[in-house]
Amino acid sequence: MTRLFWRNTLRTSSIVLSLFLIATFARSTIHRVPGDFADIQPAINAAIDGDTIRVYSGTYTGPIDINKSLVVIGSWPDTLTTIKAPSDFASNTAYDHELSGYVTGRTIVHVGSTAPITVTFRGFIIDGLRLGPSIDQHVGYSGILAEKCSFTLTGSLVKNILPADSAGSTWESNKRYNGRGVELRGPGSIAVISNNIFQDINRFNILANATDDADLYPPSVFPFATITQNTIIGKGIYNGAQKGVWFNYGAYGTIARNTISSLDFPDGALEPDRASGIVLWECDRNPTGVTTIANNTLTASSSTNNKGIYAWGVGDTIRENVITGFRWGVELHNERHPLVARNTITGGAIGVMVVDEEAGRSDTVTIGGARENKNVISGQISPSAGGRAIALSFRDPADPENLSSPIPVIATYNDFGVYTGSEIRARIFCKGDTTIALDTVFFSPFAVPKPTLSLKAFLQGPFNTGTGEMTKSLNTAGVLATHFGVGKFPANAVDSIKVEVRDSLTSGKSTRIYSVPAWLLTDGTIRSFIETEKSYLELPDSVSGNYYVVMRHRNHLAIMSSGLDSCEGSTAPIPYDFTMSQSSAYGGGSDALKAVGTKFAMFAGNGNGDGSINATDLNAVWRVQNGSINGYYNGDFNLDTYVNATDLNGFWRVNNGTLSQVK
Repeated sequence: MTRLFWRNTLRTSSIVLSLFLIATFARSTIHRVPGDFADIQPAINAAIDGDTIRVYSGTYTGPIDINKSLVVIGSWPDTLTTIKAPSDFASNTAYDHELSGYVTGRTIVHVGSTAPITVTFRGFIIDGLRLGPSIDQHVGYSGILAEKCSFTLTGSLVKNILPADSAGSTWESNKRYNGRGVELRGPGSIAVISNNIFQDINRFNILANATDDADLYPPSVFPFATITQNTIIGKGIYNGAQKGVWFNYGAYGTIARNTISSLDFPDGALEPDRASGIVLWECDRNPTGVTTIANNTLTASSSTNNKGIYAWGVGDTIRENVITGFRWGVELHNERHPLVARNTITGGAIGVMVVDEEAGRSDTVTIGGARENKNVISGQISPSAGGRAIALSFRDPADPENLSSPIPVIATYNDFGVYTGSEIRARIFCKGDTTIALDTVFFSPFAVPKPTLSLKAFLQGPFNTGTGEMTKSLNTAGVLATHFGVGKFPANAVDSIKVEVRDSLTSGKSTRIYSVPAWLLTDGTIRSFIETEKSYLELPDSVSGNYYVVMRHRNHLAIMSSGLDSCEGSTAPIPYDFTMSQSSAYGGGSDALKAVGTKFAMFAGNGNGDGSINATDLNAVWRVQNGSINGYYNGDFNLDTYVNATDLNGFWRVNNGTLSQVK
C-alpha cells in the first residue's frame, strides 16, 4: 500500500519523497483508505485535528461528514476516486444538516462543526447520480455543503446533482431551494474553490450563502469566498433556471478566471432572475464586502432568457471578462458605485443594463470612464429590434409609470463597433422612456477610436532621384545612434522629424495642440520613437474633429497639410502624403514643396530652423560648421555626415530666399 501511496501522490526523487514524509509525519498522521481503513467515514472518525486522509481509487458511498480540521485527498484525475450519492438520497432526512439557522440542507459531503475547523478536500469525483429529491419537494440538496468553517475545494469534479425526475419534469418557480454543486454558508465561513469542474447541477453550481432569508435572519458576519479557475458546464436537460456562481445576501470575495458555459432557462415567465453566469444577489446588505469579478469567460448557447453577470452590491468591480451570447451581458441592479472596465461583451440584446429602483440615489455607475478601461460592447441585435450596447431603467417598481431619479452613469471611452455620434446614440437607450434626453441620465460623451496618422514626406537634401528614396547616411555611419543614444530604431531611419497637429478652428491655424518626434524612413514614411514597429502615430485624446498636420525638420523648411483631416469615423490610420504634389502642402505652388524628379520634398537649407532660408543660415550655421565630418550638423543639408561645398552650392544657394508657408 505504501508503494501505491508514493506513486499516486509524489513523482519526484526518493530524497524529496523522504523529506516530504518526514515533514508530513512530524505534523500529522496519514490515514489510508483502503489500507488503514476500509471506508472514508471510519478514517475521519479516527483522525484528530491536523491529520491527513489519503483515499485511493475506488467508488465510495456517501454521505460523508467532516467535523474536524483535516486534509482529505483523493487520486482523481489520475485514477477515479468517487463518492456517490446513497440510493435513498431523495428521501432520507438523515442526510440533512443545519448548523447556522438555515433551512436544512441535504448533502453527499458535509463539512462543518460547532467549533471552527479548517478542511482541505482535493482530488474527488462527487456524483449525485441524479438521485436528488423530486422536483415537487421543497428540499435543498448539494454535492458538498460547507458551513461555519474554513474550506478549500480543489482539483475535483462535482456532477449529476439533479432531481430523480429531472427528465421531462415540470419546474415550479416557488421550489427555489433545490440543488447546488457546492454551498458555503454560515457566519464567517471562508472558502477557496479552485480548479474544479461542475457539470449537470440542478440550480446553483457554486453558492456562497449569507442567509436563506435576509428579512428573518439578517446576517451580521458574511461568508467570504475565492472562486477561481473552475469550469462550469450547464446541465441542459432540465427546465429549472441555472446559476453558475451565486453570492447571496452579502457574501463577498473574488470570482476570477472561471469558464462558464451552456447555462440556459427557456421559460422566462417562471422566474425573473433567469439563467445567470455570475450573480451578486442583494449583496448590498453587506456594505463593506466588495467583490471583484475578473477574467472570467462566459458563453451562452442561446440568448433566450439569460444574463452573463448580475451585480447587486456596493463598490464591486467587473473587469476583463469575456461574455458572449447572453441576452443581457451585464446587469447592474441597484449596484452602488460599480466599475465595469475592459470587458468584451458580444451578442445578445443588451450589453450592459443599468437598473435602479430607488429614488433619490446618486451612486455613480462607471462603465469604462477612461481609455485604459474601455469596454468592447458589440454584436447586439439592431437598435430597431431592441438591441442596445447600454440600456437604462430608472423605474419605481411600485409606480412603474413614473421615472425615478436617474443616477449618474459615466460611460466614456467604450467601443461599440460604431463611431459616429448618431450611431453611438442609437445604442444607448433609457428603458421605458424613449423621449428621455441622454444628458438627463448624466451620460458623458462617448469616445471614438483613438486617431492614428500614416504620413509620408521627403527631405530634399538626402533624396536620391535615381532610387526615388532618401539615403540613410546618418544611420549607416552610426551618427543617429551616437546623437540620440537610442538602442532601437528602424534600420531604414534617415533622421528624426517632428509631427505637429494644429487646431483647424483657430484663425491662422497657429495653435499647436500636439507634437511628437518620430523617425523618418528612406521611403518617406514615419515611425513612432517609442513603438518603432508601428507604421503610424497614435494621437492623444485631445485631438478630435478636424485638424492640420505639420512636419518639421531641423534644417528643412516646415510644411503643413493643405486641407483638413478628420479623426472621426475611422478605425484605420488616416493617411496623408506630401510627396505626390505641391498642392498637398499648405500654400501650394513652387514655394510649398521642392520638385525632386517626379516627387516633391521639403526645402533644404534652413540651418537655424527659423522658417526662412537666408544669409543667417549661411553665416551662422554653414560657415561655422564648414569642414566638419562624421557628425550630426545642421549645416549638413544633404545629411551625408559632412558639411562642405555640396551643402552650400547644391542646396543653400539654390533655395536662398525661400520661406516656409507655416507660421
